[in-house]
Amino acid sequence: MLYIEFFLTTNGNQVRHLLIILSFLLLSSPLFGQSSECTRIQIGKMIKLGLSESEILEVCRNPTIKSEDKPKPVVEEPKPVVEESKPVEEDLKISDESERPYQTQIILLSSLGSGISLFYNFKNDIWFGIDSQSTSGSRSSTFATGEKSELNLNFSTNYLNARYYLIESMPSFFIQGGLVSRRWTIEVVESRASNNKILGKYSTKYPSSALNLGLGWNWISDLGISGGIHFIGLIGGSPLHTYETDSSWICDDRCKASYETAIDELNTNSTLHLNIGYNFNF
Repeated sequence: MLYIEFFLTTNGNQVRHLLIILSFLLLSSPLFGQSSECTRIQIGKMIKLGLSESEILEVCRNPTIKSEDKPKPVVEEPKPVVEESKPVEEDLKISDESERPYQTQIILLSSLGSGISLFYNFKNDIWFGIDSQSTSGSRSSTFATGEKSELNLNFSTNYLNARYYLIESMPSFFIQGGLVSRRWTIEVVESRASNNKILGKYSTKYPSSALNLGLGWNWISDLGISGGIHFIGLIGGSPLHTYETDSSWICDDRCKASYETAIDELNTNSTLHLNIGYNFNF
C-alpha cells in the first residue's frame, strides 16, 4: 500500500503527462473527427512549458498555413532605366530662341545711319523683322574763284527681312533677304560766295523700292543680351540726276560726269550694321 502511494506521488507528473497525451490522441483521432498537426515531442514541450490541456488542444487543432497558402512577398520589378538624351547644339539653340523669341536692337553703326531693329523668332531657325534707320548731313566748300558749293544729304531706309540660320555648326550665322523702302535724296547747290546768288542746283533721287540680300552673325547670351554684325547689299536700280542752272552758269558734260562720279563714290549699294540689344518673352 505504501509502495503504491509512493509510486503515485513520485510519478504523478509523468502519469499526468501520459494521460494528457492519450486524451489528446483520442480526441484527435478520426473517430472524433479531429485532426492534429502536433507530434508527441511538441506536446511534451508544451506540457513542460506549463500549458493546460485545453490550451494544448487549441494549439494543435489549428493546423499551420501551408506554404502554398502563405502570401507571397511582393517583389517589385526593377524599372527600366531610361537614358536622357543629351540635347545637341541645334536643340539648345532652338530652346534658347523659343524662350526669348522677341528681339529688339539698336543699330549703333552703319553708313546709312543709326536706327532700330525688331525681330521675331517665327519657327525654329526662321526669323522675321524690320530695320529702320536714317541719316542726314550737310557740307559746304568755298573755292578761290568765288563760288560756294553746299551739299545736303537725307537718307531714310526701312527693311522688311526674313532671316534663316542654316549652319548647325555655326548657330549664330544667318542669311537674310527682303524688301527695302527708302527715301534718299542728295542735293548740291552752287552759289556765289559774295551774295549767295544760286548759280546751279544738282539733285539726285534714288528709286523708292529695292531688294536687300545679306549675311551676318547674331549672338544671344543666356541673360538675353544680344548683338550682331550684318553685311547687307542693296539692289534697286540707278539714281536719277537732275540739273538746274542759272543763265549765267553752265554745267557741261564734264561737270555732270564729275558730279555723278562723286555720288557713286558714296557707295550706297552696301552697308554694314553693328547692333546691340536684348531678347525677351512676354
